[in-house]
Amino acid sequence: MDYFAIVKQLLSILTPAGTLVLAFLGLSSWRKKLWGENRFSLATTLVRELYILKEEINNYRSPIYLAGEIYHAIDEYKKSNPDATIDDSNSSDYAEMYRWTKVLEQYYKFNDNLVKFKVLIDNFEIDKVNSVRMEEIVKEMNEKRMQVQFRKGIMRNLQNLDDLNRSKFLDEQEEIYNVLSHHSGADDFERKIEEYFNGFKKRIRKFIR
Repeated sequence: MDYFAIVKQLLSILTPAGTLVLAFLGLSSWRKKLWGENRFSLATTLVRELYILKEEINNYRSPIYLAGEIYHAIDEYKKSNPDATIDDSNSSDYAEMYRWTKVLEQYYKFNDNLVKFKVLIDNFEIDKVNSVRMEEIVKEMNEKRMQVQFRKGIMRNLQNLDDLNRSKFLDEQEEIYNVLSHHSGADDFERKIEEYFNGFKKRIRKFIR
């Protein structure tokens, strides 16, 4: 039996409506294939970008600033602020600012693709791991950064505080630096970031298969 001839004959007698039905079925199949490819591509991109973001956060939290890093950060600051006066007495602040800029840049890359992915799969809770989102982690770090800037004046006049308020201030300071900086012993904030990364990978794994 010549199946090709039969199909050819059927196509020749199809009404315009029938032709449209075939076209729609073909388009639906194409859209399904494209949806699957986009889903896979975005999912793998998200895992990669989250890993880079995790590493940028870990780099930010390193308590050591090397001289080369500080000089590079100051040069970058001068490019963006050519008329600004450089404060050499607080040179490490430029390195801190540069590190934080890298964290934010990577976060925005991750979040931009995350929004697309949420719309694509119609799931706006996919990024929530143990009731935590990466947005909240980044926001917490930024809030602590703002507190550091606000408290610098108090730090310079710490001797003016009475024993009770000095002790309270130092306890709060330790809480801030537990978020912003690596330290020896149990690092709860680093563990929180690692748990988020592993949890997110687990949640998104089914879209990569």
